[in-house]
Amino acid sequence: MIPTFHSKPSKSFLLIYPVFENNAANIKDARVSRLLSRLKKSGEFCAKDGEVFFTLNAFSHLPSRIVFVGLGEFKKLSVGGVMSAFGTASKSATSHKSKAVSVLITDSLAPYTQAIAEACVLANFNPGEPYKTGESKEKIASQKIENIEFVGLSGEAAEKAKKGIILGEMGNELRRWVNAPPNIANP
Repeated sequence: MIPTFHSKPSKSFLLIYPVFENNAANIKDARVSRLLSRLKKSGEFCAKDGEVFFTLNAFSHLPSRIVFVGLGEFKKLSVGGVMSAFGTASKSATSHKSKAVSVLITDSLAPYTQAIAEACVLANFNPGEPYKTGESKEKIASQKIENIEFVGLSGEAAEKAKKGIILGEMGNELRRWVNAPPNIANP
């Protein structure tokens, strides 16, 4: 997975947009805030912990595909909850056949940057990938994130994201070893 860092999300990438419960009014972008308020009012997306909502062509100034990910209440935020939520959002991105993902990281999520990056990489794992052939292998390859872009990071937080990606890739490699048949990875 190739990480990049930008100040704005790329238009061609799918955007993972984190949202805290009861915090739609505090989002700086008024159009996003209005949409989230309408979604909450209708009960479609309340930003509960791990809840995701996919929208297409909602805003002209953002990428055409957005996955809103709920993080629950800010005061109850934990590393495990953040990893679970962003892992779910990454799985949602792969189910929408996105090979390139932008992850918006707000100031309140900066301390969790490493966990977010690690979760995105770990969610990209498919245990059957090395053993598939033909159409099955092509299908798995089409549902894999190849590029990840972090929006709003710089300096120390960017280094934490790089570390999270390395840890996630090492975790996936260990999972491949554990799942390998005995004729490939013997004790």
